[in-house]
Amino acid sequence: MKRFLSFFLSVSILGSLLSLAETILLKNGNRLEGEVLKKSEKHLFLDVGFDVLNIPSEAISGIEEAGVTEDVAASEEELVSTTPSGQSLFSKQANAQTRSVKENAEIVGEAVVQIGTPSGLGSGFVIHPDGYVITNNHVIAGEHKITIMIFRQTSRELEKIQKQNVKILATSPVLDLALLKIEGEESPDFAHVPVEAGGGVRSGQSVFAIGSP
Repeated sequence: MKRFLSFFLSVSILGSLLSLAETILLKNGNRLEGEVLKKSEKHLFLDVGFDVLNIPSEAISGIEEAGVTEDVAASEEELVSTTPSGQSLFSKQANAQTRSVKENAEIVGEAVVQIGTPSGLGSGFVIHPDGYVITNNHVIAGEHKITIMIFRQTSRELEKIQKQNVKILATSPVLDLALLKIEGEESPDFAHVPVEAGGGVRSGQSVFAIGSP
């Protein structure tokens, strides 16, 4: 469990490091790191991850460009977690194209699942054909009995397949993420969603959220 929990925390930290665009040098000797969202004659707006700072231009002594250091780049491979068989949990899609919501839903719709607990329902998605599932931590927090409903498209309708042998591998209340595993499958081959393993996602990119399938 510690291994998978470190995967969540490490990928989050790596994403933060990769997104740091510049270092702001202040006249009082302090330094601020973040992504410059807007710069005008009187103000600079800096995204520091959890807040946006409005810095007066007169308080800035200089700006340094920041790149990914060799240490961070070299450690990226170590931060990517693997399955017990040694396979990466991630499957980055080659030559990914921008598609409409409808097109994306048709491609990855079967990878979206419904998470069931005694206290309610939530949603998640499969990230690996062996049955690894990501959901929000608040969906399964404090729960021990978890089911996963898979929806497979037939020629006429969606077929519901309930999986009751579900194991919690890792949870992170800070990131509000949880990693689950559908157990007991002799030859699993679940439809899954490609996932970006590093800091490739940038502010301003189009995304869409999936609710109850």
